[in-house]
Amino acid sequence: MGFGAAQSPSQGEDIGATVAPMSYRKQQSESDTGKTVGVFQKRMSFEPVVGWLVCFEGPEKGKDYRIYGRNNTVGRSEKMDICIKGDSTISRENHARLAYDEKHNAFYLIPAESTNTIYLNEEPVYVPTALTAYDIIEFGDCKLLFVPFCNDKFTWQKGFKQGL
Repeated sequence: MGFGAAQSPSQGEDIGATVAPMSYRKQQSESDTGKTVGVFQKRMSFEPVVGWLVCFEGPEKGKDYRIYGRNNTVGRSEKMDICIKGDSTISRENHARLAYDEKHNAFYLIPAESTNTIYLNEEPVYVPTALTAYDIIEFGDCKLLFVPFCNDKFTWQKGFKQGL
């Protein structure tokens, strides 16, 4: 995700004429698209990673997926925040959501529109369920390990706490 790659100027071309300053591009893209920006993203002035999913079994084995400080959609479609393309047993859109609650520094797995059951540590998930470090989530044929970046030792709001 981002604002797209800017084209590189040709040799001898004025960079200022080709690439608008980042602050202008950011303002322009937010106002022009009408896209809603999350409170966390707006407060941080960027979209920070708060954790990852790492596929350790299934068609996407070895691949990692970033979790951002908001509700993250999961599915096969590239429209999804977490796009798991290689597993046809995962719904194209809205298979599930992974949410980060910055106020409580907590993560949640939320079933969405899939007719396939989601599993957390081998147990079916039918309602929003809290996640803890190194939980195993099953979407379709993929098993993924949940790895939080934000935790008791670090949050984007408070920084790193030493001595814990």
